[in-house]
Amino acid sequence: MAIPVPSPAEAARIAEHLELMVDNPHIDPTTLGHISVPVVVMAGEYDEIFPEETRRIAEAIPTARLVFIPGCPHNVPKVSPGAVIRRLFANFYISRKFLQKRSLTLPANLTKFKKT
Repeated sequence: MAIPVPSPAEAARIAEHLELMVDNPHIDPTTLGHISVPVVVMAGEYDEIFPEETRRIAEAIPTARLVFIPGCPHNVPKVSPGAVIRRLFANFYISRKFLQKRSLTLPANLTKFKKT
């Protein structure tokens, strides 16, 4: 699968965002500890965000599952959408068990899938 090549303006914007992500992450882990629903923290194996930062975020969320997608850069959903969907469905299945243990249920609109 060929990865699209950005225009010079897009490349400059991407470089600016990457610099911010690496040098100045905006996620304060102390703000994540109150999250009590199942979460997937997902990153690519070759992500521009350092793995330590991704782990720090996942460790700050009590219910988080950390997933690194092999062979992918930061834009995992664009490069490997199938891997993202598989991980999200797996987490959805695990989340149902998580909720059932706490006598909670998922909203009806999340438990049924309509055929189109």
